Amino acid sequence: MADGRVDFSTPKGGSGASRAVFAHFTLRLDPDRLTRLRSPLAEIFDELAEEGPSASDDVMDVTLFTMLYGLRAGTES
Repeated sequence: MADGRVDFSTPKGGSGASRAVFAHFTLRLDPDRLTRLRSPLAEIFDELAEEGPSASDDVMDVTLFTMLYGLRAGTES
């Protein structure tokens, strides 16, 4: 971000939403909901891996960092 390379512009002819997405939060979910949330994320990652790099003229580097995990309840001593 410091050197101005992060693209916050909106897509040409798009919805008007920025191309960048940032999220950081903690939720309390039951195990089934965590599994249901994990599945579509895994599908997106699989799709991207299968596509491979784009050969488009307007290609841009994209960084995706995701962590989704459950924490077991702490034990009282």
